[in-house]
Amino acid sequence: MAEMTVDELAAILDQIVKDIPPRFLRKLNGGVNLRPGTKRVGPRCVLGEYVEEQNGACYIVIHYGSLKEILAEEPAEAWREEVTKTVQKGIQHHLESLAARTRLPKIKLGIWQESSKKVKRIYRG
Repeated sequence: MAEMTVDELAAILDQIVKDIPPRFLRKLNGGVNLRPGTKRVGPRCVLGEYVEEQNGACYIVIHYGSLKEILAEEPAEAWREEVTKTVQKGIQHHLESLAARTRLPKIKLGIWQESSKKVKRIYRG
């Protein structure tokens, strides 16, 4: 197969995202984005990443150039598989982040409740 274009990959990515149950995309307020460039960390290409910004924005980025470099002449199905795995990994990071944020107040509340019981026991004698 000839190299997949950005537009062809965008169509595949749109279908992958449409197939994801909405509950997994909850609070992924920036969605899933396709960027044309290549991203590297050292010598390795980064296919995709989950981004969480300080202003509360969170989104998944897929790097077309990185996929193109790695998958070059692979058939469309190989591209679809790799993008699906990359999106799933981004969603996994998103859900882990949500879980960490929702657990923290409960943990703090639990610590506070436990310490307030000890204080009540001390003052009751």
